[in-house]
Amino acid sequence: MRNYFENKKIINYYIIFFCVLIFVYNIYLLEIFVNGDQSSYILFYESIQFSSPFNLIDAGLRDIQTVEPGYLVVAYIASNLFIPKIIFSAMLSSFFAGTFLLIFNRLRLKHIILLSSLICFGYYFLVIFTDLERLKLALIFLFLAIYYSGRNNKILIILLILSILTHFQILIILFGIFLIGAFKKFKLSSELLNYKFSFNYILILTLTLTLTLIYLFYDHLYYKILFYTGQYNFENLLYSLIFVLFFSFLINDKTNYYICVLPSLIAVLLFSGGRVNMLIFFITVYFVCKNSKNSSLGLILLSLFSIGKTIMLLPSALYAGRWVF
Repeated sequence: MRNYFENKKIINYYIIFFCVLIFVYNIYLLEIFVNGDQSSYILFYESIQFSSPFNLIDAGLRDIQTVEPGYLVVAYIASNLFIPKIIFSAMLSSFFAGTFLLIFNRLRLKHIILLSSLICFGYYFLVIFTDLERLKLALIFLFLAIYYSGRNNKILIILLILSILTHFQILIILFGIFLIGAFKKFKLSSELLNYKFSFNYILILTLTLTLTLIYLFYDHLYYKILFYTGQYNFENLLYSLIFVLFFSFLINDKTNYYICVLPSLIAVLLFSGGRVNMLIFFITVYFVCKNSKNSSLGLILLSLFSIGKTIMLLPSALYAGRWVF
């Protein structure tokens, strides 16, 4: 027991140190990768300083093509506190890395260090650090919700709602979690969230939230669906299936893993592989760490896959000033 608490204390100190490291590291990255979505976020961030909060939706649509209020409000507060944009982005990346490691703080230190190398050099993490700011904030809320599951259920629900209102794409992950619950005698009792609801409650909550979002943001959602849908993307789906099947051999509870990634695989087929494959990657990292025959081997293979992708795409990313995804 004493060794457990000493190990946990060391890991907590390590996570704090790593967050500071990521903060500095991300400032360096943002000096290199200046194009892509980040340029639009900078324009939005600067335009809302001294402006009325009632103009946030218009500014969001104009500059970053979104009406999801979570990021708009957080960015508005930071901008009007005169926090420089590069510092704001680095702070979000630091919180992102910290909350990601926080949900694995019961793992051994060697696993935390392996995760750290994945965060620093893995392709999907680099994309989030330099480009996908709204998704980064949404995942921070989601990781905190996972951390608080079984600890404080009211905070968990608030964090899940904030995560969805920051990026609607989070619904894809939550649908996977809800499906696990539906297959378990209509109880939401998954490896991701320990909070148990009745299936009727989940159904009502999901339908109410979905219908509310459709009512409030119908034009925006309709535009997004038209923009991303087209012909079915079977090539990206095949790529995603190979990835899922390969890493499923390292996971004990394959059924829950397959159910959880099912909505993401459907989204890959209907929409786009790039961003949705990122969600599949994070789900896989979670299951490999939490429910794997050999977490060390799984993390090494995931690191080789993700860092290998970074090495392959680095020349074009440096040339373009952004990561291609």
